[in-house]
Amino acid sequence: MVRKTKEATAETRERILDAALEVFAERGLSQMTFQEIARAARMTRGAVYWHFADKTVLCDCLIEERAVMPMEEVLVRFGKPGAIEPPVELSNSFVALLDAFITNPQLRRILECMMLKAESFFHAEAIRSWHQRCMVAWTMHVARCISAARDLGGTPFTLSVYTTGEITWIMLHGLLRSWLVDPSGFDLMAQGRQMINVFTCGLQAGGLPKACGGDFPSSESR
Repeated sequence: MVRKTKEATAETRERILDAALEVFAERGLSQMTFQEIARAARMTRGAVYWHFADKTVLCDCLIEERAVMPMEEVLVRFGKPGAIEPPVELSNSFVALLDAFITNPQLRRILECMMLKAESFFHAEAIRSWHQRCMVAWTMHVARCISAARDLGGTPFTLSVYTTGEITWIMLHGLLRSWLVDPSGFDLMAQGRQMINVFTCGLQAGGLPKACGGDFPSSESR
């Protein structure tokens, strides 16, 4: 009986989060109300309040369970012992994340909400929290990749773990936002592969773009 009650409680909570994400996507964060969430979830407003004290708590849970955790589930497949070349691991995991955003409807929706529907003037803290937590998850993954490679005598990056993580997260974030604004404007996977491969090639070559086949002059030739 206790187990059934716990399962029912967990199911109700998931319904609320799903409904909140739906309302968030349709109305934006500033216009989202518990009454609308309750209506979308087909339950009372009191039931929503029982699980989530206020909108801030609800948003934190949405970010954690619909954005950060799915990212971590993708990244856990990478950066394990045996990954001798960190640039290869970084490229593979970067592309895998892009694929997850394309194929996972909930992950794509929360991404649309945080990037396009969360009014920054009113909800800067929610956006900051999402950005920081996702970037931390990614940077920790980059650290695992590099540590595993160094332990096995692999090729080290020429940049620090933090700098590598920050730059590649900015690349990922900017690429996804451009794609969400105009999904038909370019091939996300093809563009993502090209961007991360050029970046990792530059890392292995000491940061010189011409090592990747480019015609950019080195600092000495300028």
